[in-house]
Amino acid sequence: MPWYAFDSVDDALDATRNFLFPFSWGRWLRLAVIVFFLGGGSVGLNNVTNIPSSIPNDGGAPTMPPPSSGPSPDLVTALSEATGLSPDVVTALGIAILGVLSLIALLSVIASSVMPFVFVDALRTNDVRVRGPFKRRFWKGIRFLLFTIGVTFLFVAPFVLAVAALVFANPNAAAFESFLSGFGLAGLFGLFGVLMVGSVLFGLFMGFTQQFVIPVMIATDSGVISSWRQFWPTLRGEWKQFVVYLLVRFVLQLGVGIATFIVGGILAVIVVLGAVLVGLVVVGAFGGLNAAVGSVAGVVALVILGVLTLLALLAVSLPIKILVQSYFTAYELSVLGSANERFALLPPRPGQGDDGDGATETGDDGDSGDGGPSTRPDDSESDSTNSNNEFTWGDDSTPS
Repeated sequence: MPWYAFDSVDDALDATRNFLFPFSWGRWLRLAVIVFFLGGGSVGLNNVTNIPSSIPNDGGAPTMPPPSSGPSPDLVTALSEATGLSPDVVTALGIAILGVLSLIALLSVIASSVMPFVFVDALRTNDVRVRGPFKRRFWKGIRFLLFTIGVTFLFVAPFVLAVAALVFANPNAAAFESFLSGFGLAGLFGLFGVLMVGSVLFGLFMGFTQQFVIPVMIATDSGVISSWRQFWPTLRGEWKQFVVYLLVRFVLQLGVGIATFIVGGILAVIVVLGAVLVGLVVVGAFGGLNAAVGSVAGVVALVILGVLTLLALLAVSLPIKILVQSYFTAYELSVLGSANERFALLPPRPGQGDDGDGATETGDDGDSGDGGPSTRPDDSESDSTNSNNEFTWGDDSTPS
């Protein structure tokens, strides 16, 4: 019996090579935009809840900090004196800045939920576009985001309720010590074990949703829950294949992670050392650090240097992320297509099947499914990577 996880290692490598090369500035710039919002391939929902804790002062009700309605008065006063603006104007500007940052964060979360669909579309058509696929997959991304929030809430809710019960029950020290002694060390280890097992199951569920259910959503044009229902028989029938996939992927991620850490670390050190040298020149030109910080021009120069350093770090890290993201996404699609041809999205390799060359060159879907008419949009009308390598967003003319 062939093991899909092993066979897909080489298939994903070939697919990545055909997807990324020959090099094109337009294609890689669009991939940089997509990978930037992917942020490592998953939607993070850490710190979903923030339970305030307090220590009771005299055995009565727990004291809670008063709600804050704006910036600290001391901070407002300091900023008002430094800028010469009235405290009301400083407060209004602070609220406006917080509102803009909140809006940017919300838009980033939404984009991070849609971009996995855009990236899978790019791999399946061998045609990298941003605007057209983003519009076409927007509501699937929103459904995926809401699904992720709902599942995360269901996972963290029992632990949040347990912590809240301990906080608001307001036990004194003796009662709490009695509770711990009655619960026992074995009980604490058991609770920790339940938490660890739950975390592993939650991670596997969300990982399979990201890696396999999103492609199924594209292949079958259905929602998250419906796609899980369609993927479940494949997962249950080929469970040994997916267990091997998890083991092989772990080894691959370990090796790739070490390599990218070394390469990325070396490049980051070079960038940081260059920024430090330039910073020393800037500080020396102003006559010292205190003089540079004390002048508006010095502060502006240091801020510009910091921004350019961050952009340089981003510029050296994104190509590595593009390579890694392309390979692992191709690997996931190859395993999924091997487990169930209905969900095959990767175009066939050149020479593989009768239409292998056509799938790569003309942007055909390359579906190796049941042979019925394809319901995927035809992305062959315009190639987003033009011959003169000009950068365009690659909007497609296909109907949604």
